[in-house]
Amino acid sequence: MLRRLAALCFALLPLLGWSANQVALPALSERVTDLTGTLSAEDKAGLTASLAALEKDKGAQIAIVLLPTTQPESIEQFGIRLAEAWKIGRKGVDDGVIVIVAKNDRASWPNRWRRVSARAILPVACSRP
Repeated sequence: MLRRLAALCFALLPLLGWSANQVALPALSERVTDLTGTLSAEDKAGLTASLAALEKDKGAQIAIVLLPTTQPESIEQFGIRLAEAWKIGRKGVDDGVIVIVAKNDRASWPNRWRRVSARAILPVACSRP
């Protein structure tokens, strides 16, 4: 009986969003992490400079990660894990954004990328210079 219960629990884990083969989370070492080689050095430097300027001017923190896939997780599940690990944004202000691009995921275009952000970032992200 105990074996059947354990087998049932193990079989239900993927439905709960758990998988033994999750994509490893990249280390947060810079504002733009390109694991796909998509961005040129100039593009990456330009994005990094823009994100640094925004953080200096407004305090908001934005990180961009490009990776081949988030599978077997959905991009939302991966984003939650990444946000919990990276802790982008100022504590108590919640003004962080992580832009995730899963370049090779076969889903339709709107499902290949997500912006995970806190509510406090919206006035900064939507304001014009």
